[in-house]
Amino acid sequence: MKPSLTGIAEVNILKDFNKLTLDIIGDTAFGYRFDTLISGENKVSQAVETLLRGRTGVTTRFLRRIIPFYDKLPTQHNKMMAEAIDVTDSVVKQIIRQKRSELESSGGRVLGSNLLAKMLMVQDDESGKRLSDQVIEAQVHTFMVAGHETTSVALTWTFYLLAKHQDVQEKARQEAIAVFGGLGTIDNTHLDELKYITAVVNESLRMYPPAALFMRKVVADDQLGEYKIPKGSYVVVPICVLHHLEENWANHEKFLPERFLGDQQISNYKFMPFSNGPRNCIGRKFAMLEMKVAISKLLMKFKFNLDPSQGELNTQLRLTLKPNPCPILRVSLIES
Repeated sequence: MKPSLTGIAEVNILKDFNKLTLDIIGDTAFGYRFDTLISGENKVSQAVETLLRGRTGVTTRFLRRIIPFYDKLPTQHNKMMAEAIDVTDSVVKQIIRQKRSELESSGGRVLGSNLLAKMLMVQDDESGKRLSDQVIEAQVHTFMVAGHETTSVALTWTFYLLAKHQDVQEKARQEAIAVFGGLGTIDNTHLDELKYITAVVNESLRMYPPAALFMRKVVADDQLGEYKIPKGSYVVVPICVLHHLEENWANHEKFLPERFLGDQQISNYKFMPFSNGPRNCIGRKFAMLEMKVAISKLLMKFKFNLDPSQGELNTQLRLTLKPNPCPILRVSLIES
């Protein structure tokens, strides 16, 4: 963030939303405070970012394809990745040890309702065995890394669009004030009243779905038009293309939250930012709740404008569909 004497700060929103969503997933899912948003970058947030960048680079993916043992080579990239893995492994183990210790000292009582507490308490009905530390570590890694990346990217695209469309931003702000303005805290029972903000989020996810594609294995021979699809093959579903088909979305290049208002039912096979079917995103409800709360809180306090020196953004497909370059927004306090 770059403060100025004019009361306007220039903010790299992707960087800040990465910190925010990492803090949220740590606190709500594991009962652990990373505090990266307030305290700044630390070894954990840097390691997570290294893992995200390192596993999705074009050069790295190409080298893995042509050199089967590439990950074993003593390259600078592999050394950096190994150090990042050591950091995240250490933190994950620390979190689990801490929660196990709390579980034992409490006489085996449930320690809150977060995801980690549930995993520590669950046991097989027949054998009585609990999940091993190795299994829990793998699950915590997945939620810690993947659980914040997609949401931070979604928030980044949403606030970029809100800054670009001031009328939409103001309408969303007024809805947030009307629903939450007189409340000391945001209550989950009121989130369903955010009809317009929900539409804003959905339209942002339509235009720029963070999970831009997914893959499915074909379980039986099939026919798609003139193409035969044999059992055992893989089909890629390009969400970013599906969300911009003219036959499904009139004026698909325009940001129109009103598409998602009213009684019109939109097919799950036209709009699937969280995938679809039994393998859809397990965190979709949590992500939507998280985004609506973040948008409401921020719009009630701040006004967001585009940096006039920054041109149009391009999309860059890595692990997620990110903006390139990272959007810089001019943020100012709203006078009460």
